[in-house]
Amino acid sequence: MRKSVYFIFTFFLAALLSGCAAKDMTLSNQGYEELTNANYDQAEKYFSEALYINPDNPYALLNLGQVYQETGNPARARQMYEKVIALDPSDEERQATYDSEEGKPLVEIAMDNLELLAGKSKPVRPKPMGPIEMPTSETMSPGSSPEGMASEPMEKPPEDVKIVTATEKGYYSVGENDSLYDIAGRKYVYSNPLKWPTLYRLNMNILGDMEATKNFEYQGLVEGLDLRIVTPDEASERLMALGEKVWVVHVRSTLESENIVPTAVRLMDKGYHVYMTKATVKGKEWTRLRVGFFRDEPEAAKIREKIVSFMDSTRDSWVTKIPKSELEKFGGY
Repeated sequence: MRKSVYFIFTFFLAALLSGCAAKDMTLSNQGYEELTNANYDQAEKYFSEALYINPDNPYALLNLGQVYQETGNPARARQMYEKVIALDPSDEERQATYDSEEGKPLVEIAMDNLELLAGKSKPVRPKPMGPIEMPTSETMSPGSSPEGMASEPMEKPPEDVKIVTATEKGYYSVGENDSLYDIAGRKYVYSNPLKWPTLYRLNMNILGDMEATKNFEYQGLVEGLDLRIVTPDEASERLMALGEKVWVVHVRSTLESENIVPTAVRLMDKGYHVYMTKATVKGKEWTRLRVGFFRDEPEAAKIREKIVSFMDSTRDSWVTKIPKSELEKFGGY
């Protein structure tokens, strides 16, 4: 049985020859350096950022598979390796084992790692290959320049959640068995599972086919999806834009939150800003379904009439002015 999982160093190849290294390749190299030092969390972030820029980067895919394999996530490791095989890249790169370093096609490396997955749940850590050496004038082709390889540093995601960043916007990479409820409750996402409607509204283009059942928010999502999330800065900007819009439509209250979930989904499909909150009344915890946010009572009343017109079950709804604390909690999301 093989002793080690293979992993590769990402040379700049064609990008280097043109004097303009792609940003995803730069990130992949940074991830490799963290991988050789067994900094798996940081390595995963760099590889994830590289794959957000270029989902077909075979080097980032292979090495991210290595990260998952080393950290006991064989299902995700297998996905990475199988994608490399499907891409069938022609590049050859170095592989690192305890005994040798030699060139080998990327597809063969992916196949070897799949074999290791079948035999061992957690592979032996490969010997580090040392720090990455950036190309010098002696190793660069004529006409190329070090300046062409420069890359602006990207914002580093939080330490305890898989988030890849794109400019000023945040994305959460769906993990195994993740649901909207789970993700919204995670620290550094929203820390509040009741904010799952925000995730759905922002990602209806890829989640719109989900069936609006009573357990909608608990349905397992497709692993590997990158879901848009509202970052803290965005939430502050949105809240500021709302100003004093403290009027909402109270659609329905219930002791069983699953009873209002299909209604919430239907309202979001119609484009309404839905949110859910809890309140304790006479010792009982009620879940409230609301639509906001409006500048005055007449504006909110018009929206209520529209909602009632296509949803008969909401005839017992009303318009209400919420406390500023509720606006601050949900307005930005």
